Amino acid sequence: MNIRGILHKAFAACTLVLASCSYHGVGHVVSNEVGVPTRRPFRGERLVVHQNYCTAFKKKTLQPAWVAWTLSANETVGSLKRTNNFVPDASVRKRYRVETKDYSGSGYDRGHMCPAADNKHSEQAMSECFYMTNMCPQLHELNAGAWQALEDSCRLWAQREDSIVVVAGPVFYGKHPATIGKQHKVAVPDAFFKIVVSLKPGNEKAIAFLFPHNRQVQSVGSAVCTVRSLEQLLHFNFFPKLPKQLQERLENNSELTLWAKTAEF
Repeated sequence: MNIRGILHKAFAACTLVLASCSYHGVGHVVSNEVGVPTRRPFRGERLVVHQNYCTAFKKKTLQPAWVAWTLSANETVGSLKRTNNFVPDASVRKRYRVETKDYSGSGYDRGHMCPAADNKHSEQAMSECFYMTNMCPQLHELNAGAWQALEDSCRLWAQREDSIVVVAGPVFYGKHPATIGKQHKVAVPDAFFKIVVSLKPGNEKAIAFLFPHNRQVQSVGSAVCTVRSLEQLLHFNFFPKLPKQLQERLENNSELTLWAKTAEF
């Protein structure tokens, strides 16, 4: 089974599996080899599954705790154009449905976790990636800088690896973050993370990135870290279904050279 098949089954499986751990949602239990991020305790997080990604939407921050998706080589060359049609997500209760006007005048972009350019292969996927449950307040300098550079790199890596698994989301260091929005109080992240995994047989690898949320010019290379360090920081188990031995090898490796030539950054 290829990675897309694995993660699609994981997405279906995680709905009921996580619901049993205090996630609110419906779904089906299906065996999978990767899994999606899990952690305890689960507080105010709702699993939302769309065509091309799933997310654990957090009521406290009004944004995703994480967004996970698979990107295949074929999906990097879709022909659909970006819609820019940001809309509330009916998958969450009305009181938690962030609207695009909550970002108006805030000084922050509606920052995609699963980027529009990863959804060019399907009208439904393109439409759903503009749901506000896929957005975080993100400074433009990061959104259009190193964050976008990493998104571009992920599409290149998907072509090289045939398919990759990606998980991205916000990081909060304090209990009382700044907020934006008048109708809804959307928390402003202190940092952002992204994890990329390839399960290409014989060449399995993973790498993680942690970007401080500021206006400084950043590079992709300077944000490299290990998956294990993010697990310790965020209290997640990012790929719980992988064999322990494989998890140990992948999650402690931060060699960017396994993914890209230094010149690319």
